Amino acid sequence: MRTGVEGKPAREFSVRWSEKIYRLHESGVNNHGPRGAGIFEIVLFPPGAEDGEVLYVGQVPAGGSIAQVLDRIRLGEGGLDEERLAVVRENMANAYFDALVAGDLEGDDDFKDVAWALVQEKKPRLNPADRQPHSGRYSEITLKEV
Repeated sequence: MRTGVEGKPAREFSVRWSEKIYRLHESGVNNHGPRGAGIFEIVLFPPGAEDGEVLYVGQVPAGGSIAQVLDRIRLGEGGLDEERLAVVRENMANAYFDALVAGDLEGDDDFKDVAWALVQEKKPRLNPADRQPHSGRYSEITLKEV
């Protein structure tokens, strides 16, 4: 995907998601939420749906914990601004999460670029694609799942 930045190199990131998607509830977050920084998705699976809708792509910077952010969202105590938090809370019965568990990402700028590419690709309802930041280091960013 083109970033709109000219004269910079292209970058392909290799990424791997968690093998399963977990319910956004206490045991799901406590048992399977990554304890470090990275990228996560909140996905809705309404009853009878075969495919989920990516509702939100989140990025947790170095020093943070995806599990802590997900727990704050689950409890309605933060992790998102009030408007987005309300949407997740309204859909909590159908909310699940997954996270990147491996890849060639080396820090916050890489997380930002991968989150940008995911938002461009999946178009989550709570991440307007035109407002999702990237690092500005690349003219094109692609993702390869491994």
